[in-house]
Amino acid sequence: LRGRKWLIVGDSKQVSPSENFVSEERLEKLRVGLPGDVENSGFLMPGQSFFEYASQTFPSTRVVLSEHFRCAEEIIDYSNRRFYRNKLVPLRVGRREERLDPPVVDVYLEDGEKVGKTNVAECKFIVKDIKSKLESGEYGGKTIGVISLIGEEQASLIRGELLNAVGGGAFATHDIVCGCAPKFQGSERDVIYISVVASGGNVVSQ
Repeated sequence: LRGRKWLIVGDSKQVSPSENFVSEERLEKLRVGLPGDVENSGFLMPGQSFFEYASQTFPSTRVVLSEHFRCAEEIIDYSNRRFYRNKLVPLRVGRREERLDPPVVDVYLEDGEKVGKTNVAECKFIVKDIKSKLESGEYGGKTIGVISLIGEEQASLIRGELLNAVGGGAFATHDIVCGCAPKFQGSERDVIYISVVASGGNVVSQ
């Protein structure tokens, strides 16, 4: 608050912060404590982004950066086309030992079915594939992440089945994490599996 100038860095296309770990009682105290005359005060609540607040309040001072260092071009390409109007310039070139070829693989499961917030067929495929890759040595020295796009239920299902299949030692060696998207904020893994959970005729609106 004392700064004469601020530099606020963020990305409105990324997942918003999660307020899952803040109790409803605590949130209510925060709501009551907010001054009534603060413009866009809702952006000050947990689960909101201060970057978004600044963007709304000072829209004319926004500068968009185009250089992208985090993902290989093949991985960021879809987001670049869909969300960034092809304005991102991917600059990351992985070392030979980092790269997997092809870098992106999509798998269609004919028997996949979303029931509640889980998809058992996706869980079985992911567990079987990870186990196979570990046993063959293809993922030697690589860290692994599994992201569920619909809540923690699917991630929990995969975590339990995978732990039974490969054991706790493999979880530690490969730093395996299974969770929903916010759990991976600011985190990287060499190999990422995405469980979309949704199936034909049963797709959540978001």
